[in-house]
Amino acid sequence: MRRLLAITVLAVALPGASAHAALHVTWMQGFAAAGTPAKYDKVGVLKVGPASARNVLVLEPGTSAGPTLS
Repeated sequence: MRRLLAITVLAVALPGASAHAALHVTWMQGFAAAGTPAKYDKVGVLKVGPASARNVLVLEPGTSAGPTLS
């Protein structure tokens, strides 16, 4: 499951990234949902580009049930 997600994210993100962009994938602990195996309670973060970037684009897949800005 993780490999499929990582491959999908890379396939979408890499064509727009320059050849010199830094690429880093990090897995973080996510929400521990009841009834879900612990191995799926993870959030993948793909960082493309330099850490010194002035602007950051955050893409959050999901539905309209995601976080809202107030």
